[in-house]
Amino acid sequence: MNSPVLWQILLVVHIIGFVMWVGTLIGASHVLKAHAEAGPGAGKMFDKLEKSFAIPMDIGATFTIVAGLLLIFARPGGTAILKGAGFMHTKLLLVAFLIVGHGILRKKLGQFRRGQDLTPPAGWLFPVVNISAWAIVILIIVRPF
Repeated sequence: MNSPVLWQILLVVHIIGFVMWVGTLIGASHVLKAHAEAGPGAGKMFDKLEKSFAIPMDIGATFTIVAGLLLIFARPGGTAILKGAGFMHTKLLLVAFLIVGHGILRKKLGQFRRGQDLTPPAGWLFPVVNISAWAIVILIIVRPF
């Protein structure tokens, strides 16, 4: 990819997708917790809200992942950024944590909507998503290793 404008557009899509993705992951975890505390009778009130998190969460993840892969593989020099860049390996590991959190929350959103399993998401999920997101931002800015 030799176009600096295309590169900047991909970077903007990647960043906006990341903000959208992480925001909806955090929001969905809080909504599911509130729904679990409200009990089974509150399902109708939460259905629309939970659905409003599911689709943007998927869109944010898609934008982030697709634009990120294009930024890695379409850059001049190819995948050279992956060689000797420990910060990038760590970032990609943290992205894998976000993908796992996404899958867990997406499954929970479906279960809640169908009234199947009204237990809140695991207590470790919110801190893992939150810490992973912060660490990704710090790694990209600081590039410590």
